[in-house]
Amino acid sequence: MSWRAKALGGSLAALFLAGAAAADNADRYEAEEVSTSRATGDPFCEGPSPRIHVTVDNINKRDGQIVADLHDDVPEHFLKKGNKLARVRVPADAAYVQFCFSDLEPGTYGVGIYHDVNGNRDFDKNFIGLPAEPWGLSTNPGFKPRAPQLDDADFEAGPGQTAITISLKK
Repeated sequence: MSWRAKALGGSLAALFLAGAAAADNADRYEAEEVSTSRATGDPFCEGPSPRIHVTVDNINKRDGQIVADLHDDVPEHFLKKGNKLARVRVPADAAYVQFCFSDLEPGTYGVGIYHDVNGNRDFDKNFIGLPAEPWGLSTNPGFKPRAPQLDDADFEAGPGQTAITISLKK
């Protein structure tokens, strides 16, 4: 079985940690089931390895939610509807938030995030199609005058824990 099939069929853990109050805030995140993946809470990012521990910083407004999508290594899947391995929504009520994806196979992944400031569950864009809400990618690339691609965000995970920090861009 390929790592991609195992990742889709396995359990993905996702959780919000705001500052040091992780265990007390376990009920404050929403892990959505996507594809055949199951998302469960893991307050200390101690789920099965490999794990991807994500910190999102540069949160300037304490409204809405941070939405994070985990993607596999297929370029055509990146940021496309229906092609994510897992999605997490966490309250944007601190200067930074943290969450964890676990029980993955070692390999290449990409994470795309946005700050849903108005809480409408959509990534809002302006009249010319540019982001109207803060956003970020797992490798923190600079702005490019095109839609992000997997090679803008891909990184290697495994076999243990991989930590990444994503800084929101406006």
